[in-house]
Amino acid sequence: MSNTSLIDRFITATRINREDRINKAFYEHNIKKVLELANRFDLPTNIKIVYSSSRKVEHVTFSDTSWLIYDQYIGQSMNLLNRIFIEADDSTPSISYFHKVLAERLVSLGKLKEALHCAWHYDISRHVLTPKGTDDLWRGILTTVHERFLLYHEFGHRVYSKPELMPATREQTTIIIEHQLKQKSKPLEEAILNLKESPPEAYHNKSLEEAVTEIREQYESPRSQDFVRSQLSTLQEDQTKEEIFCDIFAADLISSETLTNGIDHTQALRAIYIGFYHLQVFEYLRHFNAIRNIEIEDIEKNIATVQVRSHCLRAHLIFLHELNLRFIKQAAEETIAPEIKSLEAQLMKDQKRYYDVIYDAAMSMTYNLQRNNKITKFGEAANRKLTKARKKQNKLQPQPEELKEIVLLMTGWIQQEELKK
Repeated sequence: MSNTSLIDRFITATRINREDRINKAFYEHNIKKVLELANRFDLPTNIKIVYSSSRKVEHVTFSDTSWLIYDQYIGQSMNLLNRIFIEADDSTPSISYFHKVLAERLVSLGKLKEALHCAWHYDISRHVLTPKGTDDLWRGILTTVHERFLLYHEFGHRVYSKPELMPATREQTTIIIEHQLKQKSKPLEEAILNLKESPPEAYHNKSLEEAVTEIREQYESPRSQDFVRSQLSTLQEDQTKEEIFCDIFAADLISSETLTNGIDHTQALRAIYIGFYHLQVFEYLRHFNAIRNIEIEDIEKNIATVQVRSHCLRAHLIFLHELNLRFIKQAAEETIAPEIKSLEAQLMKDQKRYYDVIYDAAMSMTYNLQRNNKITKFGEAANRKLTKARKKQNKLQPQPEELKEIVLLMTGWIQQEELKK
């Protein structure tokens, strides 16, 4: 059996793939860049473009043949999240869109009634996602950077598997992790001193007095200290170290490319940071479980993991900004510190906005759906509603395959005309 047929069988077995929607030409440049890297590192790699409801990029190996699977649907999905990030007044558009994401996820799990509820919610609320056409240029930059960052990050796992490769990046990863371990272990008075030296964005524009009071309360709270211990533990995990390496590896490549691709360096760094959160929110939703109550420990573990990786990535982006100012732009020394502070403040603003309009929506929505098994109850109610409506039309209750089609029609994964073929 050929390696090509093995990868095709793997994709068929693990994804609902739409080959008719794949636009390989759109990714020719990105594929070329990754293959050039693979050749440079002597790491033969094949790339497969898919369009699947999994929204998942991954690396697999069959018979010593390495495949990087890139999902075009996640690129399209990140593009929509970029529009929400730019245009949304609140979390309402995110909640609508994440019901679509969950509906497609639940179909893959065979939870069709639960998927019906989510698809119904999306179908009646999707008008809130109508584009406003605000800053399409910035949205285009965001999506361009995100897709390339995702490919580079995934290839980074291939590089990481060879310990002799990229020693400087490995050392940088270790330095950043050690710094974060030290930062999160510092005594209260030192934490307050650092807070006073930080821009207001570091404490979400509260007054300094409010921020100091809050940090004192955190140091006195057993739950807050448990969360810090979770962060410290996560930072020392091998998997976390590998993910941070891949984040740094991808960020370095994007940073160096800004010299030739016409994207402003600061915009590229911001785009990397925002895109990182896109990946985390989709990963969070991918682990949605419709058959058990979610534990608060699961949520806090996820938040701890996202936070430590984001803190490490933000520190590296600021480092890349300083390198660009000093050695590429050769900026005057007196301007460098203010420029660095400006980027740090902007990244914190971007982070706060992301949580306000996107990430908090995902966490609160999934928690509410899973608590007390609400998603199952909602699914049963949606199924009764559908059955009643079909009865009025003299139609039988839909069988699983038809119910699946109804859900996917509601989410737009399939179109009505496709069913007529």
